[in-house]
Amino acid sequence: MAGLIYKRYSKDTIKRMFDENPEGGRFQVSKRGSKGDVYGREDRDIEICRDGNQGMKLADIAQKHNLSGRYVRHILKNNNITLRKTDKRSMLKEIRIHLQIGTPKSQIAKEMGISRQWLYKLIEEIG
Repeated sequence: MAGLIYKRYSKDTIKRMFDENPEGGRFQVSKRGSKGDVYGREDRDIEICRDGNQGMKLADIAQKHNLSGRYVRHILKNNNITLRKTDKRSMLKEIRIHLQIGTPKSQIAKEMGISRQWLYKLIEEIG
């Protein structure tokens, strides 16, 4: 039933209807970010891309927008946004700097979005 309300009324009319009657009467509006929300999809995708560019983790973005991680990854991939630095040289440089400063390895792994095991393998390559 929630999808039918979007086809019959404009976004402003729906908002006004539910502001007047917070119980919603016999209508139910789906949550923002769900697949039934036709009007909020573009805004949601833009916000997901913004979050991805700011370095948020995939799981955090998915939870924020009430979506699966797979769907969030799909949106980011379609917009050419990568979550992890894939350039190994830049990762090694960043790890080297963190180690010289004395940052704990678990914190380095969290900041870079990699597992500790992968971090230890990269540290072995540094030497």
